[in-house]
Amino acid sequence: MNQLRPKSARPPKPKKSQFAVQLGSQIRKLRTERSYNQRDLAALANLPQPRLSSYESGTHEPPLRSLIRIARIFGLLVDSLLPETADLPPDPIDAQLLQEFRRVAALDPEEKKAAIGLLAIVFGIRRFRQSREEPKP
Repeated sequence: MNQLRPKSARPPKPKKSQFAVQLGSQIRKLRTERSYNQRDLAALANLPQPRLSSYESGTHEPPLRSLIRIARIFGLLVDSLLPETADLPPDPIDAQLLQEFRRVAALDPEEKKAAIGLLAIVFGIRRFRQSREEPKP
């Protein structure tokens, strides 16, 4: 037999996961550092303002598509929003690479094409070296 809830009873609030709370805190921190209010950031990210608020409070986790839009607005990679990676001290060379890739995001399209070309050369050299090291049957 189904038990009926009184009309005044509200459904329980969703439980906040530690991940969602930390992620929301990171988004809020970046938003305030860049002097956005919730309404402006939500509009730029094509989100309803209450939804952004629920992300920042940790009651909901944003889908990947929303994370990508938010990260792009801040000029960051998505992983810099994530709690597990935001506070880890990275390898110094990896940290420098990430910093340079973030700077690439601010380049104009022609400069970005040049950066891609340089990376293609680096990876081409790597493939060439690896092919010379492989034993031949």
